[in-house]
Amino acid sequence: MVALTDRGFLPAGEIRVPAMATVVFQNRTQNAVAITVLGAECPACDTVLGFSAALEGARTEALPPGSIASLCFHEPGHYPFTATTAGGSVRQGGTLRVEASR
Repeated sequence: MVALTDRGFLPAGEIRVPAMATVVFQNRTQNAVAITVLGAECPACDTVLGFSAALEGARTEALPPGSIASLCFHEPGHYPFTATTAGGSVRQGGTLRVEASR
């Protein structure tokens, strides 16, 4: 799970996950935020929750405090993620490093 807190994303930095993993994002702030994962696609997985396709990758609508969204990753690669507040402020996130299955 990746949590957005008032201090930023936890865990911070690069997060390693295997291909075919589902990553859950949780908004632990007091404000609604939208999560963007650059380069990610939204295939028709049963585990996608709250994300939809966007020009830059996959994006949620504004997640209310306490809400979650999830996205599955089929292809190995590096996927940077950020959060945007209703006021347009962007919080730098980290990078999901999806590693090939063995």
